[in-house]
Amino acid sequence: MGLYPVDVIGDNVVPRLREAFSGLPSGIRELVFLHFDYTGRPEAPLEAGKLYRAALTVAWDRAMGGDGSRALHAAVAVELVHNASLLHDDLIDGDRVRRGREPVWVQRGPGAGVLAGDALFFLAVQELNAAGFPLNTYGVAELTAAVQRMVEGEWADTQVPQDVGAYMSMCDGKTGALIGAACVLGGLTAGVTDHSLEQVRAFGLHVGAAFQITDDLLDLWGDPERTGKPHRGDLVHGRTSYPLLAALGAGHGASAVLRSLLVPGAASRAGAADRCAELIEEAGGRAAAEHQATHHLEQALKVLKEVCPDGPGKDVLTTIAHRAVQRSA
Repeated sequence: MGLYPVDVIGDNVVPRLREAFSGLPSGIRELVFLHFDYTGRPEAPLEAGKLYRAALTVAWDRAMGGDGSRALHAAVAVELVHNASLLHDDLIDGDRVRRGREPVWVQRGPGAGVLAGDALFFLAVQELNAAGFPLNTYGVAELTAAVQRMVEGEWADTQVPQDVGAYMSMCDGKTGALIGAACVLGGLTAGVTDHSLEQVRAFGLHVGAAFQITDDLLDLWGDPERTGKPHRGDLVHGRTSYPLLAALGAGHGASAVLRSLLVPGAASRAGAADRCAELIEEAGGRAAAEHQATHHLEQALKVLKEVCPDGPGKDVLTTIAHRAVQRSA
């Protein structure tokens, strides 16, 4: 078993995703193929990202004594929900680049993005229903509850959180809910039914917080060739982020200058986003975000130490947790 997230799940998730797509109506299937940059031919490449959430599902199943037979279904369902949320996110945020390509809504229109996302949400439930107990009962309840929390978090994001407290609450829904559910589903398929599942979820919530804050850092200071997203898109589109909010609340001289630049549309002007990024770093926003991401990673590892038996599975989960903050900038 390898230690990189994709290695943890081997080559099994992508073929199963291809199989799941066969249950979609032909017109919607074409849109889904477009999202995944997939031709529809057997064994053709399929762009599914790093499968981070799926890796957590399978890793928790193995770490808690599962044999992986049902965890694959749960991992596929989690990835379907994640990609459904991406289809909708791109439309909500007006993003015109995803994984280095135009998203579905840009290529085929807003309705296409909405309907393709809707289809994947329900396909995820069908995947769990077909897997038998406990995924067709407890698993469906877990995943659908996570989707509701994601929706709540997405709505909170559109309301533009004004401080780091509100922002972290939003992150718990928008990012943490599905990562937490991915971990819980892995516990379920391994037969865990007691209070340990809540500790498993807590691990996922901390990993999700670290993951989202690192995404914020990558948006500001990452390489767009590696992230597949526009450079400093959050600033350009007027979205908040942890580094930005931390900088604004720092009481630093740069904080006031930064606030003066954040009038509607200002950051989209040539050079303004770059200047804002400089001010965020000067005011301590970058350092604060890095510290917070590391804090949540440490909390996740603390939970892991308490709930997970020692062994190769625990080592894999440790590595996956570290990947939340160690993605290349």
